[in-house]
Amino acid sequence: MISNQQFQEMEARVARGRKKGLQSSQDAAPAILPAVPSPKRIRQGEKPPTKLEADWRAHMEAKYPHIKFRAQAIRFRLANGAWYKPDLMAWLDSRIVCWETKGPKQAKNVARGILTIKVAATTWPEVLFILAWRESGAWYQQEVLP
Repeated sequence: MISNQQFQEMEARVARGRKKGLQSSQDAAPAILPAVPSPKRIRQGEKPPTKLEADWRAHMEAKYPHIKFRAQAIRFRLANGAWYKPDLMAWLDSRIVCWETKGPKQAKNVARGILTIKVAATTWPEVLFILAWRESGAWYQQEVLP
């Protein structure tokens, strides 16, 4: 059994410990702040379609209303870390079909774009790649062979 004096000493130590604990926790541990969401990352690859691409999509949707066409929905990995993203794609007869629209031959970077679709057709033979262009108001298509 403990004496009254021992009991009071024990109470005083506990009180001092509580007091020290409160002071040290207030000094050492900062308040926990709520998580702040990071700002949305701006992606540079999301470009609106060109007028030629939008016209081609409208043409295809009018011609084939039962097929769902998707603009720039898939990317294909090519050699050395290069990527190719076709202008329009759809599922036809259990096969992916991709269309690339190109302007006049003298336009900037047309030759490079045609070369890219040829590389994609060689790398991905299971996908049908089609080159589309407009001449004198009429649309033309050509399958790109692997």
